[in-house]
Amino acid sequence: MPDPVGSDEELLRLARAYFARRREQAPPGDLEDRTIAFAIARHRRIGVVRMRRILGTSLVLGAVAAIAVVAVNLHVADLGTKGATGGTTASGAPSRPSNGWRTVGTFTNADLKAITCVNTTECWAVGDTSAPGTSGLGLGGPIIERYFGDKWETVPSPRVVGGTLDGIACPTSTDCWAVGTVDETQPVLEHYSGSTWSLESLPPLPDAGGSLNAVVCLGTSDCWAVGGPGPAIVHYSGGTWSPASAPALATGTLFGIACPSASQCWAVGESQDGAATTIERYSGGVWTLVSNPETNLAAGPLVSIACADVNQCWAVGGTGADGVIDHYARQSWAAASTSGELNATVCSSATACWAVGSTNGGTPLDLPDLRSTPSGDAAYLEPEQPVIEQYMGAAWTTASPSIRSAGAGLTSITCVGAEECWVTGVSESASFIDTNSASDTSR
Repeated sequence: MPDPVGSDEELLRLARAYFARRREQAPPGDLEDRTIAFAIARHRRIGVVRMRRILGTSLVLGAVAAIAVVAVNLHVADLGTKGATGGTTASGAPSRPSNGWRTVGTFTNADLKAITCVNTTECWAVGDTSAPGTSGLGLGGPIIERYFGDKWETVPSPRVVGGTLDGIACPTSTDCWAVGTVDETQPVLEHYSGSTWSLESLPPLPDAGGSLNAVVCLGTSDCWAVGGPGPAIVHYSGGTWSPASAPALATGTLFGIACPSASQCWAVGESQDGAATTIERYSGGVWTLVSNPETNLAAGPLVSIACADVNQCWAVGGTGADGVIDHYARQSWAAASTSGELNATVCSSATACWAVGSTNGGTPLDLPDLRSTPSGDAAYLEPEQPVIEQYMGAAWTTASPSIRSAGAGLTSITCVGAEECWVTGVSESASFIDTNSASDTSR
């Protein structure tokens, strides 16, 4: 699906003119939901960092502003009852469909982006608080949700205006790290010490700014976080965070990291110009670039990686209908097949891996006035469809999706063991958490 082009003023003018005409023509009842689906889908599929690659830095704020105007104008009445800033609502008893996945939390004013579980009774999810339909703008700052035995609830976190949390790792139940950004210009690092979350200082990152997108911990004194632009790689050891030397030829942004051992880590992302995917390896105390099998550069960057052990890893990514799965085995990377954009992957063993994301689907909504391409071709709004892929040792197959259908995408996944997993996702106007855990009793 083409992306918006034009100046900030032109984008806003087209958005307002389009909806004025639609109001005069009595728009269909589902116009609002499908438009909100578009706003969230574009954030999930591209994100502000990845928008920069497609639109150019000068147009990023214009594109985000146009999406926000479309969504917020439609939700004026809704905001009056739900609240326009901050706060979340986890509501409803979990639905229990026959496919095994069920919703255990719905958060109307939140955009949840990452999840991790310490054990079967304690999990964390992070993101930002946003008005419905403006998902990802971080209007209210970071949000942290905790599952502790029987339910999900919001816990206090440092107030960071315009901030969001994109990754979390917990080596123990009393030691967690969360990473993110403020407006894609300043990295954010938060720490949980067993009682409260606090902001932590970071060493200067490349390009004097940017974001941290993912974090992994092998223990309480050995963690890595990655981001960009740069790329940015920082290491926690001896009680302090310090920058690590990126490969000499590397430029761009890293979105995911996995460490199957203390002496081996992998990080994935994209080059500075967005023309190539990037895979980097930490071995022998040094980070190096490695060759990767991706030749379809239009498919998008690699955004997540998981390793079952030092000999087997999976990296995923893509954009829209073009999914990417790369496999590391026998000392080399090779491409595997998939469908849909994949946002996250996790492996419990060499024969138990999951990947989640979304793909376009449903009936398109013609928006030629709002989303026209330079050639004048019409563009379309297509609601997201959730995607769950499962690997059990032979090949990736499509697993039973969550109860969500059109207008929803999955953003992250974590598993405790081979089969007990949790996912975060975004629907038309809220974030949600689903699980296939038989032991969950949350309400």
